[in-house]
Amino acid sequence: MKILSYRQLQQRLRAQDPRFEFIKTKGKGSHRTIAHPDIDGRQVRITVPVHREGADVDPNYLAMLRRRFNLPKGVID
Repeated sequence: MKILSYRQLQQRLRAQDPRFEFIKTKGKGSHRTIAHPDIDGRQVRITVPVHREGADVDPNYLAMLRRRFNLPKGVID
């Protein structure tokens, strides 16, 4: 699986569907919540650790995002 920065991940998900939301969590910590209002008829949210916007996202989280959001191959691969 290809390594992506958080910024690249945002760009690719928004290109796939502009309804993706990227929410900076409140309080201490360095996590972001990625949400989509309609994946197979339900809202899906995933929290991803992001230490800075240009930092790489762990490949395990990319695999989890692909499965949970039902993304086709090539979007974040």
